[in-house]
Amino acid sequence: LSYVPQDYVLFPHLSVFENIAFGLRLRRWRGADIERRVHEVAKMLGIDHLLARHPATLSGGEQQRTALARALVTGPTALLLDEPLSALDENTRVQIAAELRSLPEKFGTTVVHVCHSFEEALRVADRVAVIHQGKLVQIGTPDDIFMRPNCRFIAEFMRVKNILPVFSLETGESVARCSLDSSLTLDLPLKPLPDLPALLTVRPENVILEREPSSRVNSFRATVAEVSPLGSSVEIRVTTAGGVGIAALITRQVDKQLSLRPGEEVWVSLPQDALHLLPDRDLPEE
Repeated sequence: LSYVPQDYVLFPHLSVFENIAFGLRLRRWRGADIERRVHEVAKMLGIDHLLARHPATLSGGEQQRTALARALVTGPTALLLDEPLSALDENTRVQIAAELRSLPEKFGTTVVHVCHSFEEALRVADRVAVIHQGKLVQIGTPDDIFMRPNCRFIAEFMRVKNILPVFSLETGESVARCSLDSSLTLDLPLKPLPDLPALLTVRPENVILEREPSSRVNSFRATVAEVSPLGSSVEIRVTTAGGVGIAALITRQVDKQLSLRPGEEVWVSLPQDALHLLPDRDLPEE
């Protein structure tokens, strides 16, 4: 097992080469083999031109790669990364994240990547485990965690802004039906349903808004309550006739086309495959 601490803990008095070679020297590798292996790993991580430098002269991204090289040079079975991107600026974080995702393939090493950001986890991981108060809450693929949370805590952690109480549930021959109030019933894919009380979740980016009536499944009329620009996107909050509030996230281009204002009517569509039901509880059962 190799480990990269959150603050890297590079040896300040050693060159990049000697930092990387440290574990090999402890294992009493021969000098020629150390030279070959250090250059091999440094080249794979794009820092072979930095081998003569010292840590104090490196950027954050260069220090990160040096710490990774030092951990990987011994060929560990598993690599533990403790919040490896937290000390980096946004641009460097995105670049390093892409490199971290390629580590298992490049080095044949299982990587356990610990972080507090779900965006970071979804960006780098093949499987995600969410831990809360020392307990494993949900484990699955990034898509499982992102689209199919198993409790309210996971849904809120994944920023699912539409977490709606379910009024009633019933199963038909080909679809399931879910009522959010006496006037709004939605069709869902036919699959096992949780017992009531239950919650319906739909991510705001999957909510479709249109000016004209639509023939889409689960289409209904609502009133625009709030329009909030969020940089590259715009959040539109609408209210149904029965008082159910729903948030939609649309691009600037779609916002420009719709030009919605508070108080106006809009048609809302909720795609079946974007709807997810879960038990109404904060955390899953033990």
